[in-house]
Amino acid sequence: MLIRSPRHARLLRVSPLLAVMLLLGGCWSRVEVNDRLFVSVMLVDAAEKEDEITLTLGFPLPNRLTRIQQGNVGGDGNPYATVTRTGPTIAAAYRKMQTEVSRQINWGHTRVLIVGERFARRGIEPLLEFVMRQPSFQSKAYVFLSEGDARNIIMMTPIYEQFPTEVIRELAARRSLINTTVRDLLIGGPDVKDGLIGKIDVSAGRLVSEKGKPGNVLKNTGSGILSDYKLVGSLNPIQQRGAMWINGQMRDALVTIESPTDGKLVDFMVVKAESGIKVKARNGRIVFQIHVEAVDDVTSSNSDIDILDPKKVDQLQARLRKDIERRILAVLDYSQTIGVDMFQLGRYVEWYYPSIWNRWKDRWREHYRNDVDFEIRAHIVIERPGGVGNSFWIRDREEERK
Repeated sequence: MLIRSPRHARLLRVSPLLAVMLLLGGCWSRVEVNDRLFVSVMLVDAAEKEDEITLTLGFPLPNRLTRIQQGNVGGDGNPYATVTRTGPTIAAAYRKMQTEVSRQINWGHTRVLIVGERFARRGIEPLLEFVMRQPSFQSKAYVFLSEGDARNIIMMTPIYEQFPTEVIRELAARRSLINTTVRDLLIGGPDVKDGLIGKIDVSAGRLVSEKGKPGNVLKNTGSGILSDYKLVGSLNPIQQRGAMWINGQMRDALVTIESPTDGKLVDFMVVKAESGIKVKARNGRIVFQIHVEAVDDVTSSNSDIDILDPKKVDQLQARLRKDIERRILAVLDYSQTIGVDMFQLGRYVEWYYPSIWNRWKDRWREHYRNDVDFEIRAHIVIERPGGVGNSFWIRDREEERK
């Protein structure tokens, strides 16, 4: 029989408490929240010297945000600021910044990356290399291309949001722009370094909300095409819509077609859209089957077509289907013409036909151009005719005919 002393018994009871207390001791490298400076946007440009990079970081200013929340907006200062530094690498420019600001720079809240056109033509690989080595950086941050220098975008006037970056992030989340993330660019791996990123710019004008003062407004100018992580071309806003159908990013978008009865315009709002991609090996070629399903509502009609007639609705659905299939096929044909797998379709070959991929991957762009076919299948449903059935002027015209 084992006999424990009272002292030994008390020690056994206290030991679990001591272990818990050790876990509550915290981390030696902890940085207090009020000692951090959270990056909201990262902008990268090519510097004047060929071997240098200009880095601009945007930060919210906590001291001014506090005054705004309390209703005490003193002065004309903005609740955000930017810092710009140049260095041989992104890391060198970042460290130069860190030595000059009073708080620890933190990447955990960075949601938007913007690259300038000249930097993108050199290649965005240094940017991807840097951000993926930062433990707190989120791979779901959006990546955009700026016409001209990226740091010009930060001069946008945020009318509906507190920060310029919030405007861009919200537009991407609402799928008004191509919403490519860091993860999307990296998912193709070392063999597929092609992709699309939304292209934006700012235009100057006088803003009514700011009492006529001059300001800059964000505009969507299409998409930038990346090949081997380098900017090689672009899609205009119309071509971009076909790309968004393929990526399954169409939502709250307007589609206009000509009526089959009189050729006049009928507008539809895409309220729901989904897409899927399948790959088939057929007669020594690869066939990509793009499936699109969408639900549309009638927004307006200048046509005399009877929207309540099921047969007429079928005709409209057929027109919509052909229009969407044409848009999709046009952008895919263009991608083959320039030999860029901007939708990273090579991933599907790698997943489903690894033996073919192992033979083709070293010359994938050449095979993509010459040995790939596309089949587009769209299924469109007009679910609602809008707030009314046929327009009142159509009913009046029918009564006149009687």
